[in-house]
Amino acid sequence: MMKNNGAVKIVRNAIIIGAVITFIGIMFHFFSGNYIGNRLEGTWRAVCIHDEITFAGDGFIRGRDAGDFRVRANLIYFCISCAGYPIRITTRYMILNGIYYFRVDER
Repeated sequence: MMKNNGAVKIVRNAIIIGAVITFIGIMFHFFSGNYIGNRLEGTWRAVCIHDEITFAGDGFIRGRDAGDFRVRANLIYFCISCAGYPIRITTRYMILNGIYYFRVDER
């Protein structure tokens, strides 16, 4: 019996190429911050301090400060040359630099 090594190599290479393309797509999506940006819209109120942040599109309002922000991986940048703050967000709350914020219902 002859083994068909050519067909095995083609299938193996196709699986490897598919895995690499999938990995690159997932990493691009992760680093673009899209998964956070979609959930960020709205007003958030801090639990332990008197602070409120409103996100709308690419802009934010925080007290007297206002401007643009960007999200990369799990860091949020409130200005171009500033350091990033770690952010974690769910549907009801977010943690921004260790401070819990809850979504304000505007009903």
